[in-house]
Amino acid sequence: MLGLADLYVLAAAAGLAVGAAFIYVRVVPFPLAARRRVSPPRVHLGAPCRVDLELANTSDRRVPSLRAEEPFGASGTMAEFAVPELGAGQSGRAAYQVPTGRRGRFGLGPLTLRLEDPFGLARAQRQGGASGAVLVYPRIEVIPGMPPAVGHDPHDGTVSRTARNHGEDFFALRPYEVGDDLRRVHWPSTARSDELMIRQVELPWQHRTTIVLDTRRQVHDAASFELAVSAAASILSGSQRAGAITRLVTAGGLDSGFATGADHREAALALLASVEPSGPASLAALLSARRPHGAGASVAVVTTSAVGGAELAAVGHLRGRAGLVVLVVIERQAETDSPAPADGRAATGAEAPPGTSPRSGGEVPGPAGVFRQVTISESRSLADAWSADPILAGGGRRSGRRSVSRLEPVD
Repeated sequence: MLGLADLYVLAAAAGLAVGAAFIYVRVVPFPLAARRRVSPPRVHLGAPCRVDLELANTSDRRVPSLRAEEPFGASGTMAEFAVPELGAGQSGRAAYQVPTGRRGRFGLGPLTLRLEDPFGLARAQRQGGASGAVLVYPRIEVIPGMPPAVGHDPHDGTVSRTARNHGEDFFALRPYEVGDDLRRVHWPSTARSDELMIRQVELPWQHRTTIVLDTRRQVHDAASFELAVSAAASILSGSQRAGAITRLVTAGGLDSGFATGADHREAALALLASVEPSGPASLAALLSARRPHGAGASVAVVTTSAVGGAELAAVGHLRGRAGLVVLVVIERQAETDSPAPADGRAATGAEAPPGTSPRSGGEVPGPAGVFRQVTISESRSLADAWSADPILAGGGRRSGRRSVSRLEPVD
């Protein structure tokens, strides 16, 4: 437009540079094989977790320097690092820390490799390696777990005694329940009754503990929900350490079934790691739908001070169906800041039945069992409240917590 020959030269040079850059990123190969190792792949809230990446040149040509990116979760958090030139058969390594300040299941990858020309005018990218995941369990406080309830458990066919029973003699037949070993199915009885029947044997005594977690959105705020999940995980872990057969039930419909052992504990904690607030439901209906436990079993219900009187009454009615009932009440922050009602009513204004006020504690004798209540908040941990109860006490101690807010490179 200006008729200047120098500008023609500059335009031609710029066009050639763009063309050369485009050809460069299309022609130069970067066949790198990626391997990822997560240590550990399952971690508790705040615990360190490290991801090690290894990139290997699988071609017989030198691969130029690259940029690599790996996303963590769906929040946009990204690990970025430079990959040096790698000769044929050579490999490079990098590592970074992942944030474990929030519980949940967080995806890793896929790894993206990006090649740029020397002038930064064009780039090409490809993905390498498979995706992975990190499972962050809720915070767990070390507590003794649910004390054993002395008595007969119709589901176990066992009786709690000071001396443990021995042997596996036939005891009775009973209907199948979620979590039962299918190897104990009694097929002749199943065929006659058209219902799965289980051969119950006389085993060394193990009491059954059910943990009911109230996940309803209308009774929680963000802080109380995390406290409730942490309390359920702590009670489940403590009870399993004590040798109990545990079951996790949530108001959202999750049910782990009765089982014991490390695999069952890991599966239940995985459920708690990804549990979210659920829609409207009735805690009373959930509790009434549970089959009677018997005097040799125990039940822990984790909820908040926003529950109504009818739901508290449903918890109290469990005393006739279990040897020990523990109600764990989380005081929400708004209710903690406000003075407690003088008439003993729940935070919602509903009348709480005697002995089951969210702000009370201690033992309430029932028609066929013991009722205990533990109240916790952001300022009072479960371990402190649990150890203050004369029946539940067992020397629990608080577990540490450490948060990581961003990805940190590791030398």
